[in-house]
Amino acid sequence: MNNIERLKNLVLEIRKGTIPLSSLDKQVSLDPPKDIQQLIKNITTRANELEFRIKRVKQMKKDGFEYCDVETLGITDQLKENRIQDMLLGNDSHKVILCSNDELMKSDELAFTKVYSEMIEKRKKNPEICLVYADFTYSTYELRNTSIVLSEDLKEKQNQSKSPSTVNNLKEKSSPPPQPSLQQTSSQSLDQTLPISSSSNEFINILLLGESGVGK
Repeated sequence: MNNIERLKNLVLEIRKGTIPLSSLDKQVSLDPPKDIQQLIKNITTRANELEFRIKRVKQMKKDGFEYCDVETLGITDQLKENRIQDMLLGNDSHKVILCSNDELMKSDELAFTKVYSEMIEKRKKNPEICLVYADFTYSTYELRNTSIVLSEDLKEKQNQSKSPSTVNNLKEKSSPPPQPSLQQTSSQSLDQTLPISSSSNEFINILLLGESGVGK
């Protein structure tokens, strides 16, 4: 006799008055099997993660970010990097896209928050910029590090806004930074700058976070 049948018979006996209700605890174990316990634990963990995600998305929208779950765009590990960037940018040349996932955020939360805050400040100085958070958490595409994707138009405006003196100063201080990449394999941090306006030469550095070392 399985547990369900046994419990059914006990309930019937209690309703008939054959056995008292107080004896139910003694005759039936209230502890679920281990597989059920694990299932409950998994469901609880998943529910907590979803609750945290909902709060985070609401905060991002409040901060002026658009939220994009890249899985809904059909971005998978079968696509090449340039195709993914085209899908994220679309026809909007004002997009500045922060690409990351839960694992990368957790691996260096302080650094991620710094980049996130700097992007918000950048948008205050250039309201035309459209900030987007591209979430790769549920995509099969393995995002190795947090990165920033810019349109070619924004890159061109960035270069045009640099005066000769600014360019010379940057060259004296450091070598030119590499182009941003979704699959930057170096574990060292990189510098990426965003334009704030066509009439200003101010720039802030946006830090690209290192590899998490965790695949999906």
